[in-house]
Amino acid sequence: MVRADSRLGRLVLALAALPPDVGTAPPDMGTARPGRRGARLMAALGTRPLPVRVRVRMRGSERRRPAPGWTGWVPGFAAACILGVMGLTVGLVQGAGVLPSPWREIGPGGAGTPRTETWQPVGTRVFPFSGPVSALAFSPDGLTLVAASGVALDAWRLSPSGQLLAQSMIGTGPVSALDFTADGHTFVAAQASGLTAWDVEEGKRLWSVSLGQNVEAVSGGRSSVRWAAFGSGDIVQVQEGPLPPVGETASGGTIRLPHAPRAAQFTSDGDTLAVADADWTVRLWDVTDPRHPKNRGRPFTVGAEGATALAFTPDGTLLAAVGRDRRVRLWDVTDPSKPGYVGRPITESDEAVTTLAFSSHGGLLAMAGPEGAANLWRRGH
Repeated sequence: MVRADSRLGRLVLALAALPPDVGTAPPDMGTARPGRRGARLMAALGTRPLPVRVRVRMRGSERRRPAPGWTGWVPGFAAACILGVMGLTVGLVQGAGVLPSPWREIGPGGAGTPRTETWQPVGTRVFPFSGPVSALAFSPDGLTLVAASGVALDAWRLSPSGQLLAQSMIGTGPVSALDFTADGHTFVAAQASGLTAWDVEEGKRLWSVSLGQNVEAVSGGRSSVRWAAFGSGDIVQVQEGPLPPVGETASGGTIRLPHAPRAAQFTSDGDTLAVADADWTVRLWDVTDPRHPKNRGRPFTVGAEGATALAFTPDGTLLAAVGRDRRVRLWDVTDPSKPGYVGRPITESDEAVTTLAFSSHGGLLAMAGPEGAANLWRRGH
C-alpha cells in the first residue's frame, strides 16, 4: 500500500485535497476557476493498494514470493502508470500546458483538435468616433459600419477589404444596442428605454416607440423586431413586435438566470439569444418563439472575468466574447451542447473593449471601447 509518509503518499494526499470541479475555462485565463475533479479522481486511484509481497516460512527459512497473479515488476509499473496519468490529467485540467495548446482538449464538453482561427488587424488605422462607443452594427452588405458613440450615431462606409471610404453622422442620443433590418437601409437603435429606427442613407428618424425597458440586445427582421431587456435581478425579458410600429402589439416571455445578466446578443436570424451573467458563464437560448424561450445546450465559461460584450458570426456558429480582461475569445457553438473554445484570444489590448460586431460575411470583426476608437480585424484563410 502507498505509505502516507512516502513521497508518493504526500503527492497523492496533496492532489486529493483539491476541491471538486465546478466548471471549465479557456486555457489562457489569467485566473483559474476553482475545481479539479480530474485531479481528485486520479488521486483516488492513486490511493488504491498496490500488490505486496508476502512472507512464507518454509522449513526454517524465510523466502519471499509475490502475491498470486502478480510478478515482481508489476507494482512499480502500475505506480508509474498511475503517476503518468495523474500528471497528464492535472496538467490538462489546470491548464499547465502538459500538451501543446493546439492539441489540448479545451472548452467544456469539447474533445480532440479544436477549430482554429487566424485573425489579422486591417492595417494600422483606428477609426475615431465622437465619444465612447457603446454599440456597433454592420449593414447586410458589410459595407457600412454604424457606431453609437457618446451622444452621436456615426456611419462609416467601407471597402470590401475593410478600408475607410467616408464617415457621416446620422443621429443622436445614447444607444445600448444596434441592428439593421433586412432591407439594409434601416437600422434599429435601443435608445431612452425604447427603440428608434433610422434611415442610414438620409440620416433621419423613421419612427420611435417607448418600451419602459432597458434594452440590451436587438434583432431587426423583415417584418418584425426582437429585443432583450434586463429586468430586476436575474430577469431577462425577450419581446417581439411588428415593424413599424412596436409596443402595444409586442409579446414575449421571460428568462430567469442564476445570476444577474451582464451582456446579451442575438444571432442574425434572431432565433438564438446568448446571455452572459455575473458568474463568468454564457447561456444560449432558443427564442424562435419569444413567448417560450428554451435553453440550448449548457452554460460555458468564457473568460477570467466573464463577458461584457458578445457577437455572433452571421451563420451563428461562432461566438465572440470579451470581458474586463480585454481579451476577445472565440467559441464554436455549432453544437450548443458542446461549445468549444477556438484557439487563442484574437488580441490583447491595452484598451478596454465594450462592444463587438461581425460583418455580414463573417470576414471582419469590429471592436471598440470607451476611448472612442474602433479597430477592424480580418479573418484569415
